[in-house]
Amino acid sequence: MKAVKELDYSPNIMARGLITKTSNTIGVFFGDQKNAGFEHPFLSQLITSIKDTIGVVGYDLLIFSNQKRDTSSFKSICYERGVDGVILILTGQRRNDEKIFNLHNSLPVVYIDSVPNSNYKKVNFVESDNEQAAFDATEHLIRLGNRKILKLAGDRIAKASFDRIAGYKRALLKNNMPIDEKLIQYGEFSKEKSYEIVQSCIRNNLDIDAIFTSSDMMAFGAIEALKDLHLRVPDDIAVVGFDDIEQAKLYKPALTTVHQQSYKMGELASKIVRPSAM
Repeated sequence: MKAVKELDYSPNIMARGLITKTSNTIGVFFGDQKNAGFEHPFLSQLITSIKDTIGVVGYDLLIFSNQKRDTSSFKSICYERGVDGVILILTGQRRNDEKIFNLHNSLPVVYIDSVPNSNYKKVNFVESDNEQAAFDATEHLIRLGNRKILKLAGDRIAKASFDRIAGYKRALLKNNMPIDEKLIQYGEFSKEKSYEIVQSCIRNNLDIDAIFTSSDMMAFGAIEALKDLHLRVPDDIAVVGFDDIEQAKLYKPALTTVHQQSYKMGELASKIVRPSAM
């Protein structure tokens, strides 16, 4: 060790990994090809949780941020960087790319809240009980006397989107209310898209007295659309969100929303991907 100190030696982590078969590094593929996920409060909280959880047991976090990378290179870049496991927090069309599933045969992999509905039975994933949460939120609106509830769903890819629609429908049926497919619109988890949908619905005289969105950001878009149409929230139309991000408490009016344990989800995913280290 004296010679090591005198030579100011620094160990090569990648070389050491060839011997130990571990690099003590967890990789994260985050967001879509524009990495828009970094701007989303819920997703950024997941990253904080993963960093904290793996850091305390001596692991580093490597976020793959190359916006031009094709999904076919996900597997090769993981081998090149020597990561011990991968956490997927994907948005957009990347989730539906079959080439992503090459990772599952090579490394410990887990999705957080982004697993595609078409493949969720084949992979590890961490998510809330989205169906029950959506059922409870819809029941809350029904108890307040609302009968024409617009469901602003996420997209047509995420399992969470399908589950939240299922919970919404189940609450309507339990309360002997008809399911009107015109009241299910896809806002793609986007504030801007939700704004456009709500504006269109009101301008086209779609009869609604409440809106249940699949994210708080979508709820903000819906509320802004209603305000611009001189409608009051919740007096004219009630709005319920999903996620319980920090901004929900500060919003005017304060947003009623479904709480997701984002920190706990990141913590659990970290333990799944490297259980022996946690």
